[in-house]
Amino acid sequence: MDELDAMDAADKLLGMTNLFQMTMDRRRDRPAGEPTRLQSFLLMAIARHGTMTVSELAPLLDVSPATTSQMVGTLEARGWVSRAFDPQDHRRHVLELTGEGQAMVERSRLRRRERLVDILSRLSGADRAELVRLAERVAAAAVEAAGSPPEGSPVDGADGVHGGEA
Repeated sequence: MDELDAMDAADKLLGMTNLFQMTMDRRRDRPAGEPTRLQSFLLMAIARHGTMTVSELAPLLDVSPATTSQMVGTLEARGWVSRAFDPQDHRRHVLELTGEGQAMVERSRLRRRERLVDILSRLSGADRAELVRLAERVAAAAVEAAGSPPEGSPVDGADGVHGGEA
C-alpha cells in the first residue's frame, strides 16, 4: 500500500478501530461479579476525574443526568461507588470510588493491558515501534484538529504519550 487519500484511510482505520475495540472489549472471559463494559467505563471515568457529581459525569457519557444517576445507582448498589454530600455545597452529592471500586478499576486496567500485550507480542519489535510512532503522530493530529487535548487525556504528556514529529 503506497498511498491512500484521507477518506480511504479514514474508512480503513474506522473498520480496524472497531475490530480492535471489539477484540479488546471481548467480555466472554469476564468473571462473574465483574462490571459490564458500561459499568467499567463509568468506574474508569470516575477514577480518571476523581470526585465528581452526577451532573459533571453525565456530559462525559453523553447522557442525561437522570440516566447517569440510574447507572451510578447500580454501581453504588454493587459497592463500587459512594455518594456523599459535597463538603463545600451540601445541596450536591459527590461520587467517588470505594476501595472495592478502585480495585475493580485496577483489575480491569490490568486485564486490558494483558490483552494488548498479547496482541502486540504477535508483532516484531520494529513493527511495535513503528505502530507507536505513528499512533503518536495520529494523536497529535487529533489534538491539533480539536484545538486542545480532551481534559484528562494522556495526550498532554502526563502519561508519557505525546505527539511525534509531524
